[in-house]
Amino acid sequence: SWVSDIRNIRTNLNEGRYDRDSTGISIFKELLQNADDAGNSGASFVTLGLCDGLPNARHELLKSPALYVINDGPFEKHDEKNISSFGENSKSLDSTKIGKFGLGLKSVFHLCEAFFYVYSDAEEDQLSIKIGLVNPWSSGGNDGIHNNWNRLESVDFRNMQDALSPLCDGKKCFSLWIPLRKQSQLDGNQSISPYFPGDHLPNWFESKALLRDVAMTLPMLKHLNEVRAYKGSGRSAKQLYSVNVSNVSRRRKPTFDLQLAETHEFSG
Repeated sequence: SWVSDIRNIRTNLNEGRYDRDSTGISIFKELLQNADDAGNSGASFVTLGLCDGLPNARHELLKSPALYVINDGPFEKHDEKNISSFGENSKSLDSTKIGKFGLGLKSVFHLCEAFFYVYSDAEEDQLSIKIGLVNPWSSGGNDGIHNNWNRLESVDFRNMQDALSPLCDGKKCFSLWIPLRKQSQLDGNQSISPYFPGDHLPNWFESKALLRDVAMTLPMLKHLNEVRAYKGSGRSAKQLYSVNVSNVSRRRKPTFDLQLAETHEFSG
């Protein structure tokens, strides 16, 4: 039930080690790892973004400031069951799927009450783009709280396409849209976490600390080659920076020999 889902999420969040001032940095690093683990070859790029929301949207959550995370890792329709699983760590379901849909992904509830995901299940058909909502407050019917969030109108569908598609490099991508928590979203109900980044936009997104941690994390991953950061969304998004691992860079080996006798350098 939704009650047990909320309880499980809160338990998992409380067990994590997050400093509120750097929560987003920790979560982004976990999402980079998730993208790198996707499928057999991982994602080649990840785009991180912060925007003021979609002013023309009708959905309440889409009007809020949001973080988005885009990557070109594989995602299939049956993975929707895993991404909505709260009662168990989905790493046990399929360890090769994007994000493994485990606690790394669920950590975004530090920032939001619900989040959207966008994907395409066809290689070249733009009409195949699908949008889903992970809303732990609702069981899908009339049972629960915030059931109105489950309705997404066609204008919202188009707004999300316009916001994300220009940042996908023409590739088949999987995207997260994370509406930052605001007091006004709660309708008098208790929040999952007492952190409201939507009311006071986080300064860690444009900080040197995030750039530094992204640069330090990238060479430690197996597949991911580039991480980009943007302010805004759609065609008007402004790129803040791009970090990449070039052909002459050195990254970690696929497996480590525990008896490694020599120093191994990382660079990106």
